[in-house]
Amino acid sequence: MSAYLCDPKTAHLEFMLVKGQYQAATGRPAEHGALCYQIRQVFPQREITPEEANKIGYETAMRWTKGKYQFFVCTHIDKGHIHNHIYYNSTAYDCSRKFRNFLGSTFALRRLSDRVCLEHDLSVILNPKLHSKGKFLHYG
Repeated sequence: MSAYLCDPKTAHLEFMLVKGQYQAATGRPAEHGALCYQIRQVFPQREITPEEANKIGYETAMRWTKGKYQFFVCTHIDKGHIHNHIYYNSTAYDCSRKFRNFLGSTFALRRLSDRVCLEHDLSVILNPKLHSKGKFLHYG
């Protein structure tokens, strides 16, 4: 595990504290919406070590949040493949704004994750398969 501006063991409480500070500073209710967002990264077997995967997850989270949001990265090895769960606060650490998913944020995040992986000489999925409803079945 690794983290930025929080302790993974108490992150949910720290995220709530920042939300309370946001509400006090702006007068806008902070209890509406998501507490945090999650990103998942999956790596092929034997391509990366858990330590390297965690560093990739940390770099991805830092670039995605631009260092403005608390986050933590959990790297798992229990499923036959190494994967990251990245959780980041929906409220900026300086209490200036809340993160809003935007149209195309999934694709932007996928491009960023792919870019980070390619910069570290890791593979990416070139043609992800689609569900019948047009959604991606598997990506990574």
